[in-house]
Amino acid sequence: MANELLTNALNGIPGYTTPSVKDKIIYHTFKSLEVYDGDPVLWNNLGACYLMLGANPDSAIYCFTRAISLMPAYPMAHFNMGRAYEFKKDTSKAIDYYLKAIALDSQLLQPYLFLMPLLYARARTDSLMKYATIATNKFPHVEFFHAALGNAFALRNDTAGALSHFEKAFTINPANQKIFEHLYRLYTAFGMKNKADSLYKVHLSAITKKSKNFK
Repeated sequence: MANELLTNALNGIPGYTTPSVKDKIIYHTFKSLEVYDGDPVLWNNLGACYLMLGANPDSAIYCFTRAISLMPAYPMAHFNMGRAYEFKKDTSKAIDYYLKAIALDSQLLQPYLFLMPLLYARARTDSLMKYATIATNKFPHVEFFHAALGNAFALRNDTAGALSHFEKAFTINPANQKIFEHLYRLYTAFGMKNKADSLYKVHLSAITKKSKNFK
């Protein structure tokens, strides 16, 4: 019961995100641990409850620590620990835990998604280049990673490399507003008016099509 409630709440399903339901989810997860407290998955789930439903990173960190103590090679617990430290604005520890999660399971998508912005914000260019390259190879259809690789080239003042990867990101998802705006600014800054105009038309067509699909 607790896992089903948690999954529905984290997916934002209506009716599962009210304070009373959040308390119920935490209660049932905690009661499951009273029956058996040696299950790392339950500790990880309770930590996720505290972090994402209760905005309580300290309680979450305690739970993730218990999960990792029971299963040191548990990638999701390391990833969630990273999220808890990021919530506390301790980006150095957050990066360490995201990297640990990736080292344990390089096919896990979430740590890459949260790692990239932190590496970019701290101008850790070599690390950003390394992990964005790995991510684009493992998840070639995720535009976010191509944009992250574009940012890495931009940090190296490699305009051609940056443009190439932002163009790839835009090709994958021309409806992505942030990628469109970033690439449009680059084209404009470098006097590529024809490309900027063409980009705008493709983006407008994509968001129009997307809007119709939601009706």
